[in-house]
Formats: sequence, C-alpha cells, structure tokens
Amino acid sequence: MKNYFLLITTDGETENGKRASARTIINWRLERGRWPIYAGTSHKRLMQKDDDLLFYQAGSRPGRQHIVARARIANVITPKRDDEFDPPWLLSGAAELALVLADINPLENPVAIKPLMGSLSFLPRLRFWGALLMGGCRKITADDHDMILSKAKG
Repeated sequence: MKNYFLLITTDGETENGKRASARTIINWRLERGRWPIYAGTSHKRLMQKDDDLLFYQAGSRPGRQHIVARARIANVITPKRDDEFDPPWLLSGAAELALVLADINPLENPVAIKPLMGSLSFLPRLRFWGALLMGGCRKITADDHDMILSKAKG
C-alpha cells in the first residue's frame, strides 16, 4: 500500500556557527536526489519504494512554512559511512537510512501551510501548531497530499 509523507526541514547550523536556511538544505538534497533519514525521524520504518513525498520548509528564513517540492521514493538504502547528504559546511549527524528520490519536482507555487490548518487531517487549527511538524516527517493521507498539490496549481 502506498504511503504519503511530509518531510520537514528546518534551518541548520554551519561549522562556523551561522544559520543555513532550510531551503538551501532542501535544494542541496533534492539536486542530488538523496534524502537522509536520521535515527529520530518519525515513521522511517514505513517508508518504501514508490511512496510519495512532499517537502516542507520550516525555519525562520524567507519562504518558511511552505511546502516547496514533491518527489517519489525510488529506493530506501542503508548509507555508507562516507555518504554525504548535506553540504560539507552544515553540521549534521550520520543518517540511519537514505531515500533515493525520483520524479523530483519543485512546486511552481509553494503552498503555505498555515491557511490549510483545520483542513488537513494532521494539522488541526491550534494556536501553537509548530510542534505538530517536528520529528523530520509526518505521515499524511492521500487526501491531504492531493489537497496540498491542488493548492500548488494555483
């Protein structure tokens, strides 16, 4: 059975103590067609070939709180020790799994998530809703996935 996931990226820290935007990190990973899955990532054991992915830009930089791209899982692999998934200047841990991506498409019209609160099954209308998007990944329904993509079409 096909699954649908929202992969969440927040701003990161560089080796010189500066902040890297979530969008820079997302773009880096998508350009290489590989996405790291870390030990604490929610739902990682459910991810499989042909599942659909949406990519959410969290953080504090311009474009935050938007779903910015989509892709499909071509394969789930165990990374090698020297595999790099992030820019060399970004501080990040070792990935436990890696998603090999296919059909990678940045959304022409990124979708703001806040106006969809209360309409998505995983995002009720709450005053403090950011915690619902922690953990690197949310499993979403096919209906949520389709609604988000319909908003991306304008």
